[in-house]
Amino acid sequence: ELLSCNGCRLPTFEDYVKFSELPHEDIEAYYCNKLNVTEASSQDGVGNPLFHCPFHSGKASKPALRVTLIGDTHYGRFICGHKRCGEHGGLIAFEQAIEAKQGRFLTDSEAGQSIRAFMVGRMRGDHLPHPALVSMTADDDPDISL
Repeated sequence: ELLSCNGCRLPTFEDYVKFSELPHEDIEAYYCNKLNVTEASSQDGVGNPLFHCPFHSGKASKPALRVTLIGDTHYGRFICGHKRCGEHGGLIAFEQAIEAKQGRFLTDSEAGQSIRAFMVGRMRGDHLPHPALVSMTADDDPDISL
């Protein structure tokens, strides 16, 4: 850990995440997080989430970015159905493309580590509000849900 260039905890077997075995909710949460939305815009005919594609400009009237969650083939992969875009790939390709839009270029390893960090955080419940906040708001107004 002391030799780590970032001073962070080194990956362990506990932090191993097999992308193909992640639950649908975690895959969708990752895409929502990266696209800065709370949920998918809609779903296709079989239940795969659809998002507005960040890789092409133009009208955002129809969500064209589909994330495959139903079926074994291409699980967790994205594809834009817009005729002028066609971006596609897996979680690592998506992470790299999103970061490239910000001017940051990641290696496969760096992109994979970023995705693993997000998924491990979800497994640990880091995305949930602190229990003290939940109890404070529940006492004030039981209809408030975080």
